[in-house]
Amino acid sequence: STVRYNYTDIVSYNDNIQVNGLNIPFTNKSFLIKYSGYIKAGIDLESLKFNVIDSNNIKLTMSKAKVLENVIVEEEVEFFNEKDGLFNKLNFKDLYSVLIGEKEKTKAEAIKNGLLNEAEKNGEEIIRSLLEEMGFKKIDIEYK
Repeated sequence: STVRYNYTDIVSYNDNIQVNGLNIPFTNKSFLIKYSGYIKAGIDLESLKFNVIDSNNIKLTMSKAKVLENVIVEEEVEFFNEKDGLFNKLNFKDLYSVLIGEKEKTKAEAIKNGLLNEAEKNGEEIIRSLLEEMGFKKIDIEYK
């Protein structure tokens, strides 16, 4: 990976059983979660295609950057203010669905804020540096 984005957030979950749009008494369940995670993005090196034109010129074709990992660190998940409904108990599925939704939301925000552009820029700088060390003067990079 060429870039890592660390994140921490707090999310509130609240659920009631409803009938015809009305909340049923004693069915409210809720919790707060504080969680941390990271997203790694970069260029898939297996996508690199080299075309050596001569001892000074090389042309590279590679795929655009992509998210390689999106991880919530389980050891850092903290629960606060857990409340069970008498007829609607908290369960693991509630936690899981909230965290999966938050992971995807954070990934979308990071991409919107330029994560993949930064990963491509960093990857290109690393590759250019390596090729310059090998003696190439003209390095053309094309994304597919």
